[in-house]
Amino acid sequence: MTAIIVCLSGLVLVWEYFNGGVKTHYMLQSDDLPGISNYWNLLVIAILSWCTLFFVSKRTSTQDATAISSQVLKKALKRCLVACAAGIALGILFLSGLEQATNALMLGLFLVSFIIPIYKFEYLLGFVLGLTYAVGATLPTFFGLILIGIFYITYHVPRWVYYKLKPRNN
Repeated sequence: MTAIIVCLSGLVLVWEYFNGGVKTHYMLQSDDLPGISNYWNLLVIAILSWCTLFFVSKRTSTQDATAISSQVLKKALKRCLVACAAGIALGILFLSGLEQATNALMLGLFLVSFIIPIYKFEYLLGFVLGLTYAVGATLPTFFGLILIGIFYITYHVPRWVYYKLKPRNN
């Protein structure tokens, strides 16, 4: 799975190379700040996909940790595809200059994080893959890791507070 994702990322780099050169993305879209080349996509996506498969395999109920049950894998793939669609939408809005729509989509992700555990790595992998065409893989990965922490907190802290404040029936 990791090899397939890295090969696809390599094909994108080959396409970029022959169509104007491999892009470099700058933090905060400022040429004064350091740039990050899309060549880093190969390493970042390889590590991210390997970590995703590692954490997905930890959730499986089989004895063999390397074998991922088909049900867990299907669920992870669906999550990855949904996040990829969100990443693609965010990339399109970002490249179109629709700042209010981009902000609304990000706010929507924060609101969804209260209900759905979108802090899981398969969501991050899909999000990064969806944004790769717009801003490469490195910046969305760093940004996504911060979001994972925030989404973890927004999902678990309200539940923890609710169960602590909930009156217990004796």
